Amino acid sequence: MIKFRTILILIPLISLLQTAVCKINLVIMPLSDLDVKPHEPWVGPVTEIAVAEKILLFNEIRLVSWLDFSSILQNLKDTKGSLFNEAMLIFNTGLTMKVDALLKGTYRLQDNSIEFMFKLIDIQSNGRETEFSVSGSLDHLSDLHNQITNRTLELLQVTLGFKDTFRFIQFIAAGRAYWMYCLGQYNFQNKSLEKAIYLYELARETESSMIQSYLGLAEVYFETGQFDRIEEIFNQKKELASQERGLKIRIKVALAQLDFGQAKNYLNQAMAKHPDKEEFYLLSGELFLKQKLYSQATAQFLKTIELNPLAMRTYELLAQAYLSDQDPKKAVLILMKALHLNPYSAKFHVQLGRAYYNLEKYHLAIQEFQETLLLDPENPEALYFLAAAYQKNGWFEMSMKIYKRLLEKFPQKVELYNNQAVILWKKGRTKDSRQTLKNALQIAPHHPALLNTLGFIAIEDGKYSEAINFLSRAVNLDPENTDLLFNLAEAHLKAKQFEAAQPYYESVVERAPDLILPRERLIQLLNTKKQWQASLQQYSVIASLNPSYPLLNAKIGALYEERGEISQAIEEYEKCLKLNPNDVNLLLKIGDLYLRSEGYRIAAIKYDQVLQSNNNHLRALKGQGIALFHSAYEARFRRNVDEETTQSESCLRNVLRINKEDSDTYYWLGKLYADLKQENKTAEFFFKSYLNAKTTDPIKQLEIKKWLTQKK
Repeated sequence: MIKFRTILILIPLISLLQTAVCKINLVIMPLSDLDVKPHEPWVGPVTEIAVAEKILLFNEIRLVSWLDFSSILQNLKDTKGSLFNEAMLIFNTGLTMKVDALLKGTYRLQDNSIEFMFKLIDIQSNGRETEFSVSGSLDHLSDLHNQITNRTLELLQVTLGFKDTFRFIQFIAAGRAYWMYCLGQYNFQNKSLEKAIYLYELARETESSMIQSYLGLAEVYFETGQFDRIEEIFNQKKELASQERGLKIRIKVALAQLDFGQAKNYLNQAMAKHPDKEEFYLLSGELFLKQKLYSQATAQFLKTIELNPLAMRTYELLAQAYLSDQDPKKAVLILMKALHLNPYSAKFHVQLGRAYYNLEKYHLAIQEFQETLLLDPENPEALYFLAAAYQKNGWFEMSMKIYKRLLEKFPQKVELYNNQAVILWKKGRTKDSRQTLKNALQIAPHHPALLNTLGFIAIEDGKYSEAINFLSRAVNLDPENTDLLFNLAEAHLKAKQFEAAQPYYESVVERAPDLILPRERLIQLLNTKKQWQASLQQYSVIASLNPSYPLLNAKIGALYEERGEISQAIEEYEKCLKLNPNDVNLLLKIGDLYLRSEGYRIAAIKYDQVLQSNNNHLRALKGQGIALFHSAYEARFRRNVDEETTQSESCLRNVLRINKEDSDTYYWLGKLYADLKQENKTAEFFFKSYLNAKTTDPIKQLEIKKWLTQKK
């Protein structure tokens, strides 16, 4: 019986031994672009084998990941059951490879014989084809493989002009142990770890001196977390420790076990021997990343990219470092560059979405998460953050649908219940929100985020004791979490438990010194306790963190004002006024302070600045009236004060025109007329002040009583 298949064979560029090979710069096109058809002599059904799981774009060059020979191998295995391993001697699929030539062909099986018909396609010369055929016995697959290889190399030299093929021939002519190792690598790359172990063991038994099989086993054991087995292998083969791959494995194991000191020692050894190897800079960056030393990590990742601009994992880790270091803007820049190199990376899209999410650019984040889901429809990270971005935008129904979808797959993920509860609370369904959180607590009774949300809802509902209970439990579970500490401090502050709130604000400031809001809250508490110097120290820190912090000088001015240091308060308010020259509240505040400190002329000027924009501003009219009254009184023996007196009277009467029940303004008009010796008017306005509301100022009370008595 004859069976027909279409096969693709790629000429490898990089050997599994990491040795230099022929200078074939290989580029592969998608199968559809090659217009592949079965060879004319063969008639029958043809199955096209997928070229790759994905076609990736790197600077307009198409690369291929892994070829799928499963149907071919299954066909051979069905024909002759023991051929699974030997079949791989024909199809060397060791590593991801670059090609600019493609070997395309068909084969047929009959009894114990196999015959191949090939076309060698030169991608670089518009698909020029050269044909050849090979046949032989299934009992001698190695001979068949060598025939195919030698014929292909001849054509590469003649047709494509490649000359340097010596190392390539050495590579493919390796013995049976090496091919078992190659097959192990194939299975390892395809996550068939049990098969990989079996083949590495087989290679080691066949040729015990071949260290690659030991290293292959160590790499598999690293993936399975069997670190003790790795140690056994390194003890068996001492020379592995000096190998480049051996050092990589040692470093990875140390990082996985969080043994940073040991990882650093191995890295120092590796970089001393291999100073220009990008892989060790990458691992060094991973070490710093795990230690949360983000600036050092980014430096190592940037060096890796300098050595190899196409090192895709480096972009991923560099973006992770920027995001962890709260620098999403830099993460955006590096991810845009990464996506230019590889626009089909779901990981890059989801990281870019997270960077935009952290920048609160939710519409851009949503676009990236949606792009991720086009490439990977079930990506849980993209789904979760897409729902969170919808939630931030207030699109609660869309968000809830995704959370429910995720809960079907991950019913134990309490974060999903937590976010649903927040949405329910925002929609006014407080009872449902609380019930959702309590249901989640049955799954994870000691989850800080759930307790935090319950505490937050209790604060908003004015149930401060309940909030303190939930948040205290959360802080006990996660005492370093600044969000929990801040919320607990807020609960105590709302409950007016100032002494209890202060240490939690101080803890937040200590753990997160760059945050300003906790410092403001701490200043608020210090002011209530009249600890002015401590408050000023906190304001100094805020000024160093953010010199352009809005109204910082105004807040410092308010502190000096509270202390009764009027001149310093005025100085700080004036600094703030330079940045905000039309701020009405600042002008009024400065005018009031000059009025208090008897700087009447300047006070009048500040009030006049307010009146220029609003000539009916009551506070400014009254303040200017009082300031001009005092200014005229002080100057009455030095110059003509009629103009100032008239202006003062006009301002105060304008106040009464707008508000006839302002008893204090009646008082000041009475004072003005008393100064002008107009006793009847003085008594009239004092009496009106008395009728509208008795003043609580004792000095003013005495004056009013005097004039009322005189009126009687």
